[in-house]
Amino acid sequence: MVSPKNKYSWYWPYKDLPNGPSLSKAWAYYEHVTLPRHFVGDGTADTVLRRAEPGEYENETQLYDWLRLKQSHLIEWGTGVDLYFISLRFFAALMLLCGIINLPSMFFYGGDVYNGDAKAPNIFLLKFSAVCTNTEWVSCSDCTPELWERDPKRFREEDNTYLRNKCGRGDGLTVIGFTSLATIVVVLVALVVFSFYLHAREVRFDEDKATTPDYSVIVKNPPPHAIDPDVWKNFFSQFATDGDQVTVVTVALNNDLMVRKLVARRIFLNQLRTKMPEILDLDDERAVTEAILRYNDDRAHRDPSLVGWILDWIVIPLSSMINMLLPPAKLYEKIKQLTSEIQELQEKEYSANRVFVTFETEEGQRTALAALKVGTIDLMTNRTGAVAPECVFDGVLLNVRIPTSPDSIRWTDLSFSAIEKKIRRGIVLLMNFGMITIAGFCIKYARDVTGPEGKGPWIAGILTSCFNSIIPQIIKILMIFEPHATEGSFQSSLYLNITIYRWVLTAGLAQLITPTTSTLGDGPQDLLPTTYAILLFDIWLGPLLRLSDWFTNIKKHIFAPRVRTQEEMNLSFQGTFYNFGERYTDFTKTLFVIFYYSALFPAGFFFGFLILFFQYFVDRFSMTRLWSWQPMIGSELAVFSRRYFFTTAALAACLVSAYTFSQFPYDNLCDDGNGGFVFCDQSWR
Repeated sequence: MVSPKNKYSWYWPYKDLPNGPSLSKAWAYYEHVTLPRHFVGDGTADTVLRRAEPGEYENETQLYDWLRLKQSHLIEWGTGVDLYFISLRFFAALMLLCGIINLPSMFFYGGDVYNGDAKAPNIFLLKFSAVCTNTEWVSCSDCTPELWERDPKRFREEDNTYLRNKCGRGDGLTVIGFTSLATIVVVLVALVVFSFYLHAREVRFDEDKATTPDYSVIVKNPPPHAIDPDVWKNFFSQFATDGDQVTVVTVALNNDLMVRKLVARRIFLNQLRTKMPEILDLDDERAVTEAILRYNDDRAHRDPSLVGWILDWIVIPLSSMINMLLPPAKLYEKIKQLTSEIQELQEKEYSANRVFVTFETEEGQRTALAALKVGTIDLMTNRTGAVAPECVFDGVLLNVRIPTSPDSIRWTDLSFSAIEKKIRRGIVLLMNFGMITIAGFCIKYARDVTGPEGKGPWIAGILTSCFNSIIPQIIKILMIFEPHATEGSFQSSLYLNITIYRWVLTAGLAQLITPTTSTLGDGPQDLLPTTYAILLFDIWLGPLLRLSDWFTNIKKHIFAPRVRTQEEMNLSFQGTFYNFGERYTDFTKTLFVIFYYSALFPAGFFFGFLILFFQYFVDRFSMTRLWSWQPMIGSELAVFSRRYFFTTAALAACLVSAYTFSQFPYDNLCDDGNGGFVFCDQSWR
């Protein structure tokens, strides 16, 4: 790929550097190594475009066609990715079906029976919602201005009258009740059927695709001193039959700290080599020092530019505070410091933390699991009589389970105790609620400061969409401090934290900061216009922010042209890190908001259809054109969503619909039986 910008020095300062890096090669690296490619010709399977390894050159490959990518091809990214996209398709169709079911409710809200001859709401689509413009000012015998302190626009001081909603009184809401009931029944039945379908799909994929967990077991409570793999091999060989054997035994030690320092040292070494490839021996301190001096001298004599000045004096110093974009001198200091610390840690003795055993056949694994199966109480009390005597290892009743995929194990987090895990997760959760509070104040302030044109809902909607894109990235950084034994556990926790944030911010916050009496209003600070603005911006702003891929584009177009080696330039073309835990939260957030306000805003189902429709295609495009290579995703997230969040969203529809009708008409005014009105608190809060 040759860009017209490549010929300008302001864009590529080192374009004329002898033996310098090539942007064309970097883009080729991006296309052939970073982006997913599939085999063509004889390399394809019957129904699946078999995914090639990054950098495959022996066989012909090509990029996946994101638009024509079939559902059956997605299994090459893992079961979890396939289930994610099939769930998007299902719920988009369900949103469309629910929207059609709710057409009678929409026509009722938009007709004369509900709103009379009052003027239509300011926003056309809100005409088909519960927004009520048919109001009147009435006297109230026991009302005081203090009761309307949160919603003073509904009190008129000059004649001591209060605003009454004339909509939704009598038996007119029957049609809304029936359509809401029909919607709930359809959703619940669809969820049950879809859950069985997803489970069957998981089982089919598991049987069709042999993976390491199909042949392996994990011992979660090995005796601390049992670190000899041969001893474990001899113990588990008793479960191998008909010539089967134990193929591999891996004993994980509680040396997490040393492993983390080794990983950090390897990262710094790679960064130093990419910046100064002429260094062949990092143990030669004199050669390294001379190379660093030459590097600094070259940078000091390069042509100055505005972008280079910003990088040198702002971006790099700030990034260095979190060990990013470190110059060679600091990298070498970090490497020497870590080397010394690792040498000290190597002198320590470590105990066994986990044991992974892989059999030659699935039968050996199943035999071992059946023989060593025990209950939780037996494990806690170490009741060795629960199994045969030969199944007891060194006086310990073993906790044996099926492990996750090897590339999903977080080896540096295996030694954390359960208490430490809970404490750290609690701290992250508290910080999450703190961010919710800050974001809530910002959105409330933006909505309340509407100005003469009443743009508050639009500003609040934009802020909500932006916060929904930015705050999850902060949560991902905070999640570094949460220890998890597997990637599935990590993503489930990430899923929970981001879901709490998005559900509260998008659905709960709007209702919490809005007085009950402003539920049916059409003003800029009322509930339904705010909800409408949030959903409208979720349709286009969220996908646009993801497609902009701004951080990776900064690396490609700002950082990459300013490096001096090809390897360092290629590192800027490694794509965007993605996390399906975060994508699931965006998905379930939409379901929750739509179901939460379905009785008041039935047109939201069509908004939900459009949001999920665009999310489906934008994520397919991102996965094949923007995102970096990641380990295969298992079914943990899909199961987690199915068991908890899909069900919670459906229950929200049931509960909130019931409260919705009990609070009509949301004006806190009731007939006193004598032609007058008295105060009656219609809020569930």
